[in-house]
Amino acid sequence: MAQTILRPTVTDFLELTLTETTRDIQMEEMPVHPSSKLINVALQDSGIRKDLDLIIVAVKKAPGDMLFNPSSQARLEAGDTVIAIGEKQNLERLETLLNPTRRNTLRV
Repeated sequence: MAQTILRPTVTDFLELTLTETTRDIQMEEMPVHPSSKLINVALQDSGIRKDLDLIIVAVKKAPGDMLFNPSSQARLEAGDTVIAIGEKQNLERLETLLNPTRRNTLRV
């Protein structure tokens, strides 16, 4: 309740992007499989932002460290978990890039 009063725009943003049914925007977490072509590729060169129009909110490294708002130079490694926001179809495309051995399993 206090957050709504102190940060109404943040609250509005979260409600709009994560709960509104007319938009297809979701937040997802996806593991990075060892067979991903994005391993050891800088985020700025990965095409995630440019081609998929997704925002990488955080990357949880395999040892457990969390990189919030990772830099454009951050690189993904096998065992990492990517947390992204964007349209469902683009999240599904990213999941395929991160784990090409598995079919899309995003929650609806």
